[in-house]
Amino acid sequence: MIYDRPRFSVLAGEVLHIEVGDEISLPCSAKVRNLSAALSALEGVSEVTPAYGSLAARVDTMSTKMASVIRAAERAWARRTAGESEGKLVKVPVCYEGAFAPDLDWVAQKAGLKTEEVVALHSSKEYTCMMMGFSPGFVYLDEVDPRIRADRLESPRTKVPAGSVGVAGAQTGIYGLETPGGWRLVGRTPLTMFNPRASPPTPIAPGDRVKFEPVSSDEFKFIRKASPPWAPPAAGIPALEVRQPGLFATLQDMGRPSFRHLGVPCSGGLDLVSQLQSNYVVGNPGRSPVIEVMGGFFGIKALVDVVVAVTGPDCELTVSGEKAETYSPLLLGEGVELSIGRTAGLLNYVAVAGELVADNVMGSCSTYSRGGFGGYSGRSFKANDVLSVEGLSDHVLMRSVPLERRTEFTDAKPVKAVRSTLHDGGPAMGDSIFDQEFTVSESSDRTGYRLKRAGRAPGATGQVLTYPTFPGYVQIPPDGSPIVLQQDCPTTGGYQLAAAMMPSEMGRFSQLKPGSKVRFEEVDQEAAAKLSIGFRKALQGYASRGPGL
Repeated sequence: MIYDRPRFSVLAGEVLHIEVGDEISLPCSAKVRNLSAALSALEGVSEVTPAYGSLAARVDTMSTKMASVIRAAERAWARRTAGESEGKLVKVPVCYEGAFAPDLDWVAQKAGLKTEEVVALHSSKEYTCMMMGFSPGFVYLDEVDPRIRADRLESPRTKVPAGSVGVAGAQTGIYGLETPGGWRLVGRTPLTMFNPRASPPTPIAPGDRVKFEPVSSDEFKFIRKASPPWAPPAAGIPALEVRQPGLFATLQDMGRPSFRHLGVPCSGGLDLVSQLQSNYVVGNPGRSPVIEVMGGFFGIKALVDVVVAVTGPDCELTVSGEKAETYSPLLLGEGVELSIGRTAGLLNYVAVAGELVADNVMGSCSTYSRGGFGGYSGRSFKANDVLSVEGLSDHVLMRSVPLERRTEFTDAKPVKAVRSTLHDGGPAMGDSIFDQEFTVSESSDRTGYRLKRAGRAPGATGQVLTYPTFPGYVQIPPDGSPIVLQQDCPTTGGYQLAAAMMPSEMGRFSQLKPGSKVRFEEVDQEAAAKLSIGFRKALQGYASRGPGL
């Protein structure tokens, strides 16, 4: 149903969730989009992410009071109209033949129809884009003809080609990137549904109307245009060569926070404090890209004289085989090698004096490896990769960071989190994580950290109506083992939400290795608001400090 009035929840002191209804319908979607448009126009709201029956807005609480955003939403709700202007019509060519439609025969057989009848039913309707999410450019459309509804695959495919058109239950949708997926695939479009270098990056936006137009396989090949792979730009001076790539090392900056409504995660460093401090030590602006090293065992060789700094937990840091100090500027002469061996935590950061040349996509150089863009060719480093630097400097600043301002690298203290009050999960879901001990699982990455518990969580009832998600959200899947979402997490999710970790705790939590113990400590809304503002002020202090300050 659609609620008589919106329901508000504040998570982690800076994210406002607004629930409009608990159904998947065009009227409910229209109300979500109306509120999204109203909040997007507000000063102090950095981004708004719509879902089926809810939306979420990240609020800069240093400049804007959360209460004023809530009042603005209430005013927008009060003046809502019965309808809204239609979005643009986008005609999408689709090939419903052979390998492009591996599940078409199954859908036809289940419906008791011929394949051409399924194609006719699927392509005859004009659909509406209700939301985008899960992954970049994934288009969620409204209902198909009831005769061709189809259950999801029991075992999802590990790879679904970009542009695939699928049916899941009553809905149809389009995959923006190659990702795993469990929808029944009935066709594929030759159009590029997500191009991070285009403006806009997606041809379809929420509210747009979509009409599928059948094409032959020959027409598909004619329309299809492959995008050339990105090559590292020629700008800058080749300064570093990767000698040992380690487990997973990527380029990261402050992230791209304004595209979650298109399914694009923010990315950026997992331990933002350590990341900013590495730039501070070498005199860079905080926004400059740095190397995030996950799991240690990373090595580089200087191709020219260069100044670097390594931050994060204590590690076996050597320069030319001799022990070196973290949080200190290090001058590497041409041919000198720096190595990071074992590390006490999980993440170390390497900054270079100057600007590392990187693939700047959608306003950020952060690597999003699942999407294949940003950073260095959209991937983690390999041996022999060469990094170039613009504005190279060999000037050593006598700078460091006091111990009390560094990220704590310990699992002895619980991490602070706010209990979820979203309607679907309810406050009781928090009981499944607070005052209990978990172990960080080996199956953890930049998408999310999986936690193991001794027994099943009470009340973990599986999926709920899809809602907007953010890093730090603690979800409870059907097996009851929590997942703490990270910087590359999907922008929407359907698991029960138990809590939201405070942004000020994310760096320390992200430093926990697999096997580490973790407990959650509940904080109330007042404490969360104060913690959020204090943390943002600290980040702003480092981010604004340029060379020589």
